[in-house]
Amino acid sequence: MVLIVLLVIFFGDNSSIYNIETASSIDTSTYEAIDKTSKFGTTTPEIFVAFGTQDLEIGTMIVGIWKYDGGEIASSSLITSLEEHQAYFSLTSPTSGWPVGDYELVFQINDEEVASTEFSVIE
Repeated sequence: MVLIVLLVIFFGDNSSIYNIETASSIDTSTYEAIDKTSKFGTTTPEIFVAFGTQDLEIGTMIVGIWKYDGGEIASSSLITSLEEHQAYFSLTSPTSGWPVGDYELVFQINDEEVASTEFSVIE
């Protein structure tokens, strides 16, 4: 247990994608999550995933792969314009509403998974 604590102290969190938060809205000036939740209703108009980036070269492409029930349903991408900043991906509701179940957003850089987050849609 002591070894694990020391590793965290010395190495910290070196992930290029961090502070991932799911929400039903975001602050449009800071891109930070508002109304944070991991459970959404079937009529939620849009689902947001806010996150921070760090230690990435300007021009790095970040791809977000949206998954439902294990299969890909959509993808989003952005190209970094700063080495560190706050960003978000969002997905609008299907016309017939969100299917109930478990979802995931997988973050990829250079075709390699670097982070992910899970959320649910409930009745």
